Amino acid sequence: MNYEIRNENRERLLAGMSPRARGKHKEQLALKWIYKWGWSAPSVIDSLAGNVGRGLSSRLVKRGLLIETRTGNGGITKGVPSKILTLTRTGLNDVERLLDEDELLPYELDPHKIKQDFLRHGLYAQKVTANVMGSEKFIGFQTEKEIQRIAESGVKQHDVIWHIGNARIGVEIELTAKWNRPFDQFIIGCAQSITSGAVNQLFLISDAPAIIKRYKQALTGGNQIPRWVQNKKRFWETNGLFTLPEGIERKVLCQEFKDY
Repeated sequence: MNYEIRNENRERLLAGMSPRARGKHKEQLALKWIYKWGWSAPSVIDSLAGNVGRGLSSRLVKRGLLIETRTGNGGITKGVPSKILTLTRTGLNDVERLLDEDELLPYELDPHKIKQDFLRHGLYAQKVTANVMGSEKFIGFQTEKEIQRIAESGVKQHDVIWHIGNARIGVEIELTAKWNRPFDQFIIGCAQSITSGAVNQLFLISDAPAIIKRYKQALTGGNQIPRWVQNKKRFWETNGLFTLPEGIERKVLCQEFKDY
């Protein structure tokens, strides 16, 4: 699997390129990023290229490779971008010419079909991923779209998986606290993702300290979490307890989100 959007010591790589080649590399990086996530914000795209202001994103819009769409709550709700960027058909064609067969994903060209309720969540996931790309050991990442394509039935699907060195780190963005069945299933799913080897570590991020504290306490070895199953009438009911393995808390990092 080629995880793309690789770090590859980007500064050294770019230093050996001509200005024209550097510009092309940054454009391809931005287009692939939006392809993988489905959309992005101008600030994220410009940060990927090290641009100040609207340099790269504005240029790609003017060239007809991206389209800019104003959001419903942008500028009103904290964390929701005022505008989003999506690929035009021309931009999509450009990206797909760069990809291997196993990297192809279905892409929605209509920006109005993007779920506005998840923009804040998606922007946080993109920002933390863009920030960690500067790590020397960062190799690449898989977005939720990519994970869904290859995941086995019943396996926890993280918001994004980072590949850092030899480790796979499952990232969960939790902006609203889960309760009851969804909470229990989340905790068990995260634990099983680690114990099965699907990921080596879990990185849980929230902008609410209370959520971080509660989830961190739950993801502790020895805790017993209710298992939920559907009965013959398709109603959910508890059926026994799942005991979190000892020491699992050492593989869980919880951190408060900061606007990188």
